[in-house]
Amino acid sequence: MNKKNLHITALLLMSFSLIGCDLLSNTNPNPSVVNTSNSIKVNYKVSKTITVGKTPHGMAQAGGFIYNSNIGENTISVIDSKTDTVVKTITLVDGVSGYMRVFKDGKNVLVNDTKKGDLLVIDPLQDHKILQTIHVGSGPDKIRILDDDKTVLVSLTDEEKIIELTFEADRNKTPTKKELKVGKMPEGTEHRFLAVSNEWVAVPNIDDNDVSLVNLSTGVEKRLKDGNEPTVMDINVMNNKAENVVVGNTASNTITIFDINSDSKKTLTDVGLAPTDVVSYPRMNKTFITMSGSNDVAVIDYSTKTLLKRISIGKRPVHIYITNNDKLNNPEIWVGNDDGDSVTVIDPEKMEVKTTISVGNGHHKMAFTNDKAYVSNINDNTITVINRN
Repeated sequence: MNKKNLHITALLLMSFSLIGCDLLSNTNPNPSVVNTSNSIKVNYKVSKTITVGKTPHGMAQAGGFIYNSNIGENTISVIDSKTDTVVKTITLVDGVSGYMRVFKDGKNVLVNDTKKGDLLVIDPLQDHKILQTIHVGSGPDKIRILDDDKTVLVSLTDEEKIIELTFEADRNKTPTKKELKVGKMPEGTEHRFLAVSNEWVAVPNIDDNDVSLVNLSTGVEKRLKDGNEPTVMDINVMNNKAENVVVGNTASNTITIFDINSDSKKTLTDVGLAPTDVVSYPRMNKTFITMSGSNDVAVIDYSTKTLLKRISIGKRPVHIYITNNDKLNNPEIWVGNDDGDSVTVIDPEKMEVKTTISVGNGHHKMAFTNDKAYVSNINDNTITVINRN
């Protein structure tokens, strides 16, 4: 296999399913000083393993239910989080379910049908009924919802555009649709990252070796270029304004921080190998990027554009999530170690590993309730349930 194919293979394994949470603004005048006052002990224990459909992958939580896409077949498993049992299986006729996202009010779930190029709207309160099906284009992948809880963005792997949908309060009604022009992806690519703020959206253009940054108000696109094979990214906000785009470059093993307002940039090296997924922690101006090739997580201070630390974790960390823990009253970062059959929990303020938990085999996606984590095990056709209380 040549070098380009190896890079594309790594990209195919990558995806982003960030579980959204409302984080406090940065009230710490010195981001290098961390809060160590919380001494509450949290127990992490595997409580159950649930058998679901073939090749479980994308996950989301809404209305007390965990939704899991079984990408090896045309089904979605619905798990009741009170009993941790599968209570319904939704069948997509001639379709394949992909990634999911939940509206911020928690009332509806969005699911991509990657085969038909559709976006489905599901209502948990109507026995998980599909309210409507919206055609978005070829190869729908990542879904993001803006703070207004109306605007939805969908990345496409097979087309040079992003789809913007604007929903009404009644989600039975067809949303308005808009197309935003971006660059090219390699033929056969299965995943395309998507980063958003209320002002901007960014996607990688692997074939063009750059990033499209599109202004959502004007539709104007500009290209960001530095490093080889930009793959993952996040748009960082400071003082209620989008300030920069943090981009992980898979082939050059670098991280570039682009300033949105001045067009300046800074490239960080010695950050690890193969950046794969990303989350940010605005309270302390930190971005955490999984490095699947070097088995660690790079921590970036995006206000000073510096590498703070590399946190060693399990084998081949891919997906990363930030989620609240109600007992701690602080967020946690969860990372799936795909070759280590485990997940690692990180304290984002101390930048330290809290614990590593054994789960099932293969690619891991996650969803969370107040006191549980649900981890999909792609090779085992199971979901691992972890109590965190």
